[in-house]
Amino acid sequence: MVSLRSLTACRRPALAAVRTAALSTQAASFSPSPILLSYGDGFLGALGTGGYEDVLTPTPLPTTTNLSVKEISVGWAHAGFITNGGDAYIYGRTHSFRDVIRSTNMQRVLPKLVWWMNSFTRARGVDTLEPALLELPDGERVKKIVCSTALTFLLTESGKLFTLGANGYGQCGIGEEGVSVQPPTHVNIDGDEIVDIAAGYQHGLAVTKNGTVFSWGKGERGQLGFGTGNADAPQELIALTGKKIAKVGAGFNHSCAVSEDGELYLWGKLLNPKGKTESNGDQITPRLVRTSDAVKLFKCSQFHTTFITGECRL
Repeated sequence: MVSLRSLTACRRPALAAVRTAALSTQAASFSPSPILLSYGDGFLGALGTGGYEDVLTPTPLPTTTNLSVKEISVGWAHAGFITNGGDAYIYGRTHSFRDVIRSTNMQRVLPKLVWWMNSFTRARGVDTLEPALLELPDGERVKKIVCSTALTFLLTESGKLFTLGANGYGQCGIGEEGVSVQPPTHVNIDGDEIVDIAAGYQHGLAVTKNGTVFSWGKGERGQLGFGTGNADAPQELIALTGKKIAKVGAGFNHSCAVSEDGELYLWGKLLNPKGKTESNGDQITPRLVRTSDAVKLFKCSQFHTTFITGECRL
């Protein structure tokens, strides 16, 4: 979660720019009375406007005007937000990343065919074209939402993780692989309550209150931190035992973690400093990144990670 107040002193109405082709698994917090807007390419139904039309300028989502939105997250072709009351909403193409990739490629060469397909999917209710409330067990209030590629993670105030979406590689972490998971399903993680979560392209991470890291999903590039196999349920990342991890992050096929002391660890695709002479260039177990000072803030994008140290160095 990024606090805008920590990066700038400006106070402006909140703007949620929902683009269909951007992978952003991070969330953002806003002022007490934000205005939720979206714009961009509409052919994937990811704008929350109720249709597939393009929106050229930031436009308020009509069904959210009476909701007190406090946090948003944007995935490849869907987005989600949570309210001050702890309710979670999602909209867009929430369960099929293959359809996202297929439609994106077709839009470039056969846009009329995509228009016809959207007419079909609209009639069958395949996409969630307007924000839809997610049902959780009574008493569970969501405090963080993370959207990735047809994959959504929900962290509740009680420290529980619920997931939904595509599950072909076990990325929902429910103990089995399958086409998709719906409704939100509780993920069993041994140990203390969960304090942070992250979602990559097809993998997930969680850290518990006692600093233990768990990972699951697709692992062929080392993004799970314990080899190159997949895991359909959370597995403890033994290499970080005793490191007291506080935060985790995930990119396309890589992951990172920061300890309570500000130590940064990275692992996954093409992160091996020895290059392709070892593990095809992938870092299959966490590697400590030497920094001049403690890491205070970090964010993962598709193929890179940026961080700020206590010396305010980027």
